[in-house]
Amino acid sequence: MLVGNDVYSNPDLKLKYARHDAERLGAVLKSLPGKFYAKSTIGILTDAAATPAAIRGAIKRAVETAKLEDTIVVSFAGHGLQDDLGAYYLTPYGFDDRRVADTALAWRDIASLLHTAKARVIVILDACHAGLSGSEGRSTNDDAVAALVAGEHSPMLVLAASKGRQVSYEGPNWDGGVFTYALVTALKAKRADYDLDRDGALEISELYRALRTIVARETKGGQSPWLVREDLLGDFVVF
Repeated sequence: MLVGNDVYSNPDLKLKYARHDAERLGAVLKSLPGKFYAKSTIGILTDAAATPAAIRGAIKRAVETAKLEDTIVVSFAGHGLQDDLGAYYLTPYGFDDRRVADTALAWRDIASLLHTAKARVIVILDACHAGLSGSEGRSTNDDAVAALVAGEHSPMLVLAASKGRQVSYEGPNWDGGVFTYALVTALKAKRADYDLDRDGALEISELYRALRTIVARETKGGQSPWLVREDLLGDFVVF
């Protein structure tokens, strides 16, 4: 389930590539069955379709239908923020920065849904785009990850686009976000270069190495992807 939102009522928050990033990552994931997964079901929510209710509903359906041997992938590209009480949110369509609690989607709510899954969960997180200054409540990918893995534990892997106070770069030279560019490159365009054991699949160590290498090269070290694993031990195939 992939979410990308460029549209905000506050023009200072508008993005250019979040929707496109969701769509191009979805296209690559659709091409993967046969390499590792027997089949896949891809849901993409962008702009006006990416409401809080639609996102919660899509995650809930995925969690309820996925079996133990399945993998649920949830990807979000957009803004993340923290309110005055310290709660962390993603900003879906219809977000109003004057009514955060009513129009944003709390990471704790997403985490509560994902932690009920029987299947392994992979979260791809690119929620630290420029536009919300620190004083206005911009949160980091670190904050979102902390909210996701708090409380109950279940098998979860989080791939985050940037670390600490870094922002996520985007631009026409990457046809969108550099993190999505790196994902698309590693998963498809130059897959063979990063499949180091030549088994046709990408283990988490291979994918993480690819993402760090590509993003560091493209941003001259200005952005550093990172991963967090919860109740997942050792190396294993992800894509």
